[in-house]
Amino acid sequence: MKNLVSTLTSLLLVPTLACGGLEEGPGDGAPPQPTASTSAPLWGTGGAIGDVRCAGFYTDRRLFTGFTPAPVSWARNPASWVSALDFSGVSAGILGRGGVGGGTLITRQHVLMSAHVGYPELPFKLYFVDNARNTYEYQVTRLSPVPGTDLQVGTLNQPVSPALRVYRVLPGNWRSCVRGLTNGPGIGGVPTSSFSPGLPVLFVDQSKTVSTGDLTQVLDFSYGPSFNAYPGSVADVVTPALAASQACFTAPRGGDSGNPIFVQQGGELVLLGGWFQASNGVGRFAWLADHRQQVEMVTGPLATVDLSSLRVGRFMGCGR
Repeated sequence: MKNLVSTLTSLLLVPTLACGGLEEGPGDGAPPQPTASTSAPLWGTGGAIGDVRCAGFYTDRRLFTGFTPAPVSWARNPASWVSALDFSGVSAGILGRGGVGGGTLITRQHVLMSAHVGYPELPFKLYFVDNARNTYEYQVTRLSPVPGTDLQVGTLNQPVSPALRVYRVLPGNWRSCVRGLTNGPGIGGVPTSSFSPGLPVLFVDQSKTVSTGDLTQVLDFSYGPSFNAYPGSVADVVTPALAASQACFTAPRGGDSGNPIFVQQGGELVLLGGWFQASNGVGRFAWLADHRQQVEMVTGPLATVDLSSLRVGRFMGCGR
């Protein structure tokens, strides 16, 4: 097991960069309980890491393996490659919505959520689990939609424990930091940044299972009324092009709204946004980097990842 963990960790340290309304799921009102993984996942992302076949240690993508209703608590999954990354800032569940609606820490007292989800009446409870398997309960006391986007900021009743991860975001000049990026007008004249090949991402669904996918494009619908079919900047995620990675992909579906999408930068998870819409296996999510200043009007400054020293992988060296 030690060799497997060491091998996996080294694979995870390769720099990479990384869905609509996803209609709300039924939400039984209880926090999500862990479900058995029915797929045969593997680790490999768009050719950036390689063709690592799914076997043994690599088959389990669940964040949690146990749930206790009273008092509410979860058991983190130690026997999975997901345990090599820090998902402690991803909400385990929302009382009244289960795994629907997300809730990802962007400051010690703010979570990223979805504007189109019908959350419970304020204040409502949400839960986090640290890497030592301690469960924390907080209350969302205010919801602040970000105009022109599907992003919404939830304000918590108190700062969270230092044991929980607050995720950094991409800098405003992210477009100048990515190799293989083409910028220009897309279909219908929508400003589009296209990734070729697709950039590998990790994302969480309503069952708190982690999947891999390829980010193919970022579309900016903020220009003019003809683009109002979708709010603000959104990004698309599809099945990984690398055949060996495809078993790791569970297509976004109704109920995933607000749950997070990440890109790995070294061993760090960098937050890209939250699910918004899905159709025919393509997930679309609100792209946080292009709306960071609007979000910061609620939260204050967000921490951005420093890309200035990098000269390998998808990111080029550039400033914040």
